[in-house]
Amino acid sequence: MSVLRLTVLIPFLATVVNFVLGIFVLSRDSKNNVNKAFCFMSLAVAVFNFQIMLLGLAPSEEIAITWIKVCHPGTVFIFPTFFHFVLALTDSYRGLNKKILYLGYSISAILLLKLWFNWPTVVIKGVNYVYGSYFPVIDYGHNILFLSSFSVFFGYGILFLVKKYLRPLDTLEKNRIGLVFIGALVGFATGLPNFFLAGQIAKVYPTASAGTTISGLLLAYAIV
Repeated sequence: MSVLRLTVLIPFLATVVNFVLGIFVLSRDSKNNVNKAFCFMSLAVAVFNFQIMLLGLAPSEEIAITWIKVCHPGTVFIFPTFFHFVLALTDSYRGLNKKILYLGYSISAILLLKLWFNWPTVVIKGVNYVYGSYFPVIDYGHNILFLSSFSVFFGYGILFLVKKYLRPLDTLEKNRIGLVFIGALVGFATGLPNFFLAGQIAKVYPTASAGTTISGLLLAYAIV
């Protein structure tokens, strides 16, 4: 199978899997805060993968840039929705943590508006065609802000999972938290190559779609 087909097929499967998982988990108990937060996160990841698929199908640079702008909400809202999910899962959605979560959503909104309106500078510098697909060339400052925000909120979320895991819990709950921890690490580690490509930090093969598929399945299995 050619690289081009893989760069379309894998993100297509990731889009479908994450979308279906989000709706499925929500349907199990739509009033449960953990299920709702998981659904929001899964939809963000689905849109992110949908963008990757469209970039593999884009016939020109202009079309590719259009898809990046249209689907960018999925990319920038992954980290606050993940943190939201962890707060709900660990029963930590209160007080200062809620304010930090609101800050995360605010940062994502700013990142989105910066890209849409090219403020204060042009965010999308162009696109590169590598591994059978277009990848955005993102302004260095914008990319650093995104990666640093992503890393901080992801790291803070992992800290909550570790603290929960170390508490006296029954075996089932401990395994549940452990599985979420593994799934989160898989998603983060496999997502980095895509952002390294966008920031022109390193030319590595993009693995986010495959990783977020595995991660989504692990997280859904853990909470259902």
